[in-house]
Amino acid sequence: MLYNSPCMIIITNDGSKWAAIDSGIVVQNIALAAHSLGLGNCIVGLGGVPLLGARGDEFKKRMKIPEGYEFAIGVLVGTALSTQDQHEQEEGKVTYIK
Repeated sequence: MLYNSPCMIIITNDGSKWAAIDSGIVVQNIALAAHSLGLGNCIVGLGGVPLLGARGDEFKKRMKIPEGYEFAIGVLVGTALSTQDQHEQEEGKVTYIK
């Protein structure tokens, strides 16, 4: 799940009105900054799964997640062992409004 990454940055939020959008903006900026430094990165949602299990409260405490905050999204950062070409665009999934 973590692709043997040496670093996972987690973004938490308080569930307020713009929290999800702000969390997305933060993780995108981290990914772009990592890429600009020549680091591989991968945005992950499954990083929060351990926080939902029986030991979730223990993990939250160890990670010093403040009371009332929840995992939003994460980004793995490290040295990429391989790269892939970008996905082909599927023009049928894009609507252009003129």
